Amino acid sequence: MGIYGQASKGQLKVEFISLLDLNKTNQISTPPSLSIDLIPGDSPLIARFNFDSLKLKKIGVQWFEQLLQNFSDGQINLAFKIPGFNLSPRDIFDAPSGEILLGLGKFNTTVIPPNERMPSGEVQLNPAFLGGIGIKNKEILRKLSIGLENSNVIGSILRMRGIEVTEKDNHIWFSSPEYTREIRMGKTLRPIYEGRKKFLCSHNIALDLRVLPLTQTVRKN
Repeated sequence: MGIYGQASKGQLKVEFISLLDLNKTNQISTPPSLSIDLIPGDSPLIARFNFDSLKLKKIGVQWFEQLLQNFSDGQINLAFKIPGFNLSPRDIFDAPSGEILLGLGKFNTTVIPPNERMPSGEVQLNPAFLGGIGIKNKEILRKLSIGLENSNVIGSILRMRGIEVTEKDNHIWFSSPEYTREIRMGKTLRPIYEGRKKFLCSHNIALDLRVLPLTQTVRKN
């Protein structure tokens, strides 16, 4: 694995390149991602990961199957149906396309007044964010979206944290309230400019960070 960084005033770009088979890697071009246009262009941090879905499935299946075997004493396997989703773990591991997108925005302040558990109160910094996971099977995408919105444990935790779940453009999106309206409209108020998008789509793993805009709200709070 090769790690390359490029820094300029207030900006950091990081890319990861596999060096195991450089000649083969150079022959494969990463297809442009249309879903990255759903990430607000004024996000200080935007990252894109494009993993091999078959390798991702193989690793996930092996790890989770072993975990189930250990905790259930061999009674549960990858075929059991997850309550609230009507999907098996094997269905879920078969579904991802390998693309993961992330946008991180400003930090918002939440003041928790003094109480019995925290006599002095607390100030929390909660970032505005948007994350999408590519799902290649539309039926599984629909079931995942419905399952996360229903009253199950995962859905309840997401709602408590103010995280919205949206199904859009073959991705399942998790967003804070600041970005929810844009992802549901399918159009951002400030699109990513072409140079930034080209960098993110030119590599299987890429991260573009604007340091000053990201830390500005932290310093203010």
